[in-house]
Amino acid sequence: MDAITRSAAPIKRVIGPPGTGKTTWITNRVQELCEIYGAGVDPVLVVSLTRTAAAEAAGRIKLNPKCVTTLHAQAFHALDGPEIAEGHLKEFVTGRDDSDGGTIDLDEPSWEWGETQQSLYQRVQTLRAGLIPEDRWPLDARSWSKSWTTWKGRRGYLDFSDLIERATTDTDMAPTGPLHILVDEAQDFSAMELSLLRKWSVGCKSLTLVGDPMQALYTWRGSHPKMFQRDQAAEPPLILTQSYRVPRAIHAKACKWARQVSTWEQQDYQPRDAHGVIVYESGITVTQPDSLASLILRERAERKSVMVAASCSYMIAPLVKALKRRAEPFANPWRTKRGDWNPLGRSHGHSAADRVLALADPPTHGRYWTWSDVSRWGQHLKSDGLLVRGGKSRLKELASCPDRVEIHDLLGVFRPEPMSALWGLAFDQKDEKRLLKWYADHLLPAHWRVAEYAIKIATTHGLAALKSPPRIYVGTVHSFKGAEADVVVLMPNLSARGGQAWLGAGDRDGVIRMAYVGMTRAREKLIITGGTPPYLEL
Repeated sequence: MDAITRSAAPIKRVIGPPGTGKTTWITNRVQELCEIYGAGVDPVLVVSLTRTAAAEAAGRIKLNPKCVTTLHAQAFHALDGPEIAEGHLKEFVTGRDDSDGGTIDLDEPSWEWGETQQSLYQRVQTLRAGLIPEDRWPLDARSWSKSWTTWKGRRGYLDFSDLIERATTDTDMAPTGPLHILVDEAQDFSAMELSLLRKWSVGCKSLTLVGDPMQALYTWRGSHPKMFQRDQAAEPPLILTQSYRVPRAIHAKACKWARQVSTWEQQDYQPRDAHGVIVYESGITVTQPDSLASLILRERAERKSVMVAASCSYMIAPLVKALKRRAEPFANPWRTKRGDWNPLGRSHGHSAADRVLALADPPTHGRYWTWSDVSRWGQHLKSDGLLVRGGKSRLKELASCPDRVEIHDLLGVFRPEPMSALWGLAFDQKDEKRLLKWYADHLLPAHWRVAEYAIKIATTHGLAALKSPPRIYVGTVHSFKGAEADVVVLMPNLSARGGQAWLGAGDRDGVIRMAYVGMTRAREKLIITGGTPPYLEL
């Protein structure tokens, strides 16, 4: 049946304020549909804006992985995998054929080209995403777009916006051929993306938009909560009313703050049955990372998870350094590609933490090493005076070998004297601190800089601190969307652009929504630090 004869799917909306279980609702709906259609059928497509959101949904929903993905990934496969222009940014800027130009990540916008190029790219993509006719664009945006479009055409590339445009004009349905499409975090989708979803929903039985207008954080890329909030083609929305996260005091504060937004609509939204606490620490700011670190550690000492959220990533950098100096574990499980926020992050067994544990606490409960363990911690050691000739090559060959290692086996890789001393520290004396010092002393300088933090944590807090997920989370409010913690430390400082927006020379609603999202991550306690006046009125 072609697109002309197929009928349009009814559009349904589900509005879920913070903590009301939007993903749980989607999961239950998917299970319900799968039970209706039975095994061997993929009746549902769940699309998200970002890879992080898609991964979270995929972790809960038992569907074919191809049916839980980003919209751009669906468009990419629908168009048979074209070459993506954003993977060749350096080539565009320099004119040289260089595919190592970096990519643009919707989870954490960051570009590897000049500020002017970045600004123009963003403006052009925002105009396109909003379906603004080109004759209404500013002159500089039109001029830059002409150069960008010419270069893409010459090289045969498509950019992210092209994926959505081409999929809308050249395809009639999503690659998986779903009968029902569910859109997670729909408030962050642009007019262009919603147009593609409506095109693909023709012939489907339903298109369901799930989200929350007050949590729209991607207006910088052309989305706007009005597209979700005031969709006249949709049925009256189902509203999820009960928060299972936000307690009364924080809920009241967040809702009072949210009423400042120009698109405010009153709706039924109830807090969980707990009082909650709000604390103002006006004397602590982003420029006082040691004071901030002390505050965080006091909260964590009560066995609480602590989230530190800022408006911009550069505001987190001083705190990251302070926590590292103190050898305190931290992470951002929702932005695992940010190495600065996840210095202990596991990378398939090859992170600094993994190597330290392979040495001092191997998976065999510390009873012995396997060749895989030895290869993991041994490849970054200095060779002189420690390894026999060809020892590094031998370790690489044994990288995946699970066989148990005896001390005499290691003599084919290590020299006898240092190997005997190391074996004694690891298994005979079981002296963890001396073992870790030995490891630090014998690492190559470049690898010592990477491993230093993990070694300091193990020495200060014990090896268990490397095995347990950190209870301190650092990042931007954007990075914590969908996340929660017992305690949230919200730093309300604004960038220069954010300050201008707050004063009315930009997207003031976006600033309001960002703070609202930050506040509503808290399950028990919200701490608001000193910030940029008059934003202190939080």
